[in-house]
Amino acid sequence: MNTIKSLLEEKLTKIKQNLDDNRESKKDFEELIELFNIPINIENKANYLIVNLDPIKLEFTLYDIFNDTIYTSNFTNQIESLKLKENDIKYLKVTKKDKNTIRKYTYNAYKTTPLIVNYTFIEDKYKINFERINNNILNEEIPNKHLTVTYYKKINDKDILLGTEIARKYQIDNNFELYHQVIDYKTERPHNSFWFIDSNNITYGINKSKNKDSNINLSGICFRKTPLNLKRYHPCTLNLDKFQELKKTRNISSLLFNGVSDDNEYLLEIYKDKNRFLLKYSITDNKINITSDYKMILPIKEEKEITITEIDYIIFLLKAKFNDQFTNLVIYELTTFKTLTNLKQIETIFNANTLLDLDLQKLEAYLSLNKNHYLSLIKSNITDTLKDNNKSPHK
Repeated sequence: MNTIKSLLEEKLTKIKQNLDDNRESKKDFEELIELFNIPINIENKANYLIVNLDPIKLEFTLYDIFNDTIYTSNFTNQIESLKLKENDIKYLKVTKKDKNTIRKYTYNAYKTTPLIVNYTFIEDKYKINFERINNNILNEEIPNKHLTVTYYKKINDKDILLGTEIARKYQIDNNFELYHQVIDYKTERPHNSFWFIDSNNITYGINKSKNKDSNINLSGICFRKTPLNLKRYHPCTLNLDKFQELKKTRNISSLLFNGVSDDNEYLLEIYKDKNRFLLKYSITDNKINITSDYKMILPIKEEKEITITEIDYIIFLLKAKFNDQFTNLVIYELTTFKTLTNLKQIETIFNANTLLDLDLQKLEAYLSLNKNHYLSLIKSNITDTLKDNNKSPHK
């Protein structure tokens, strides 16, 4: 039985033979454009030059002479980023590249709506990439829209990752969440942090940041408002099973930190309910397996989510009571969490609601019109504000 791949090879081999023999017809050209889903006006055939047609690799390259743009399209059986692999050809990847912009579209089973839309804008030493995934094309039970923005700066001819922002919209309840991840490669050991913004709620976390002097690996997460579905807001390396108090529904806010060094493991838990703060701090000596426990009940200022004043009070208390290497790392992260909490409005590098809901043509037009604005925001993005807020102890 002929596979899709063999049928495509046969069709493209015939067209390739016509090209090689200088017998290419308008019909051949139109068939290639339609088959490989190249987004051009076929009436202006004189503007285009066929650079390559490979019937074995199922690849096609077209050059737009007038606009100095290259189109590349190929059939494949896999999408690496989604970990999808089929036995036969199922996907089509189309790329449009000009001087400062790269557009990529990934289609599923010859559908007209792309499964993945990817835009990259490049200007001088900065680069920003938008990728939107329409998961409902594959499975209606998983989040139906997913948008990732990644931004880079070129240093010594290498693209250095400055950070990412991820937005998701769920089909089941139409909930929306915005997730930022910041990886600061300016430090000798990267400080990898992230935060969610969801319905004016802030969740801030740290993925195994390491302190050079004390050799402590730190993970943590701060919930301004403790969610019921913890896994949905928890992409970090922290093991939440270590924090039993977290499961109690009375908690309004939760601040959780875990540190591991060659000799010790540290656990710091801070919970706020309507009546009190509960602070638990334990240090386990891994060599002799002995744990020192500290527990304190603290007063609250207001019967709502943790406030700036309360975060300042906790920082003061940690300095006065412990002031060790682990709590000094925690204090830095709490100060960053306070900065996020104190912001009246989080300025993101994109309007996630807008970009998630636009159709393909409007999305492309919207991004193109705002390209310069997005690139300029990289330099003054909130991530830089957070980095400059305090001198990081993760150096």
